[in-house]
Amino acid sequence: MSAEREAAERPGLLGRLKGGRVAPSGMEKAVKSAKLFDLRRGFGYVVKEKKPQKSFEIFVDQVMHNIQGLCISRQHPDIIRKEWGLEKTPIIWLSNQLGKVYVNPTNIGILSDTIIRFVEKSGDSIVLIDGIEFLMVNNDFNKTLRMIHHITEAIMEYKSRLVISLDPRAFDVRELALLERNMEIIDAMEEIPTKSIR
Repeated sequence: MSAEREAAERPGLLGRLKGGRVAPSGMEKAVKSAKLFDLRRGFGYVVKEKKPQKSFEIFVDQVMHNIQGLCISRQHPDIIRKEWGLEKTPIIWLSNQLGKVYVNPTNIGILSDTIIRFVEKSGDSIVLIDGIEFLMVNNDFNKTLRMIHHITEAIMEYKSRLVISLDPRAFDVRELALLERNMEIIDAMEEIPTKSIR
């Protein structure tokens, strides 16, 4: 029996689609409006920003248009769900807490494997990583960079999308150059905030 057929017959978080293709659970209800951001499949994007605003706008836009998403963040999942209206999208909290939706930031191998398994199973998907700085503090830059390269290879192979939110002020020039290598760059550092303060 092929691995694909075996996965399609295995009960759990996966459901079946036409042609025996496997569909992950956790898809948001699609909206009828047009997509605001056109991300190419098989590519990674670095969003330079002080706070993860533009990266979440991009991510939410994708998951609201029939693209399976996985969010990795330093923010608590309840806060993300409330702020961005995400009901079903899986969110992993980078935290030292123990629990189902938590991953300890020092367990970088487990985090990497979780993301890659998601990409392999999901088909048309997007992964958002908000918390690269936190991962770097809890590990080291080279270990975090190796994890990103490992994930990026899976993104390319399975034609997924990767969005990494980072504050360039937290990195030196060499580190930033290594992170940006082979990635598309979206610079949101100088953008005017969408919410005005009165």
